[in-house]
Amino acid sequence: MRKSTVLPLLLLAMTGLLAGCAEPPEAAAQLTQEAVQTVRDAEAETYAPEALRGVETALAGAQQEIETQNERFAIMRDYEEAEKMLTSVQEMATKAREEAIAKKEEARLEAEAGYQAATEAAAAATAALDEAPRGKGTRADIAALNADLEVIQAEIVEL
Repeated sequence: MRKSTVLPLLLLAMTGLLAGCAEPPEAAAQLTQEAVQTVRDAEAETYAPEALRGVETALAGAQQEIETQNERFAIMRDYEEAEKMLTSVQEMATKAREEAIAKKEEARLEAEAGYQAATEAAAAATAALDEAPRGKGTRADIAALNADLEVIQAEIVEL
């Protein structure tokens, strides 16, 4: 009778031990790496560097947690915290990407406004120069101003 109770208990214990051998969250880690890459692709290094640094720091922490669990004895591994950290990094990456896109658009709009202001200023300078009084002593000055204005207008067109 004693033999018949030991075997089922032993099988139950082995099943519990095998179930406790958690696997690293490789799929979540891959998704997180892809999310971080989308942040880099959105030019976050230029437009949202603080957010990118935060994402990279959090990713390093999640990777460290995975490594810590990998070093533990197989039945003691628990990747739950690493999975939570990876999910958090993915959320941070989404926000960082959105921030980079928004700031890039803001920079584009500012550049367009600056371009428009420069174009208008060049047009106003051309009109003022056309209205400038022409006389004996001003021909050389007007010619020099026209040359400067042509250089400025060429620079504006290149933008």
